[in-house]
Amino acid sequence: MTMGAFPSPAQDYVEKELDLNELCIRRRASTFFVRASGCSMQELGLCDGDIMVVDRAEEAIHGDIVVVEVDGEFIVKR
Repeated sequence: MTMGAFPSPAQDYVEKELDLNELCIRRRASTFFVRASGCSMQELGLCDGDIMVVDRAEEAIHGDIVVVEVDGEFIVKR
């Protein structure tokens, strides 16, 4: 602690470290990450540079945001 500093009140609420693999990945073998490029999905909260967690084993239903491969490129659609 430096002189004149005081402990953070948040220290009383510290929890275990978060494991993003545990939180985001249910099936390791079918999951991969894709970085968004462009702003076409911004109204849905997906911005340029965001990282998407994609699980190929999930079955898409109407209204889902999906990643598809077309001519070797990934495209994000709803």
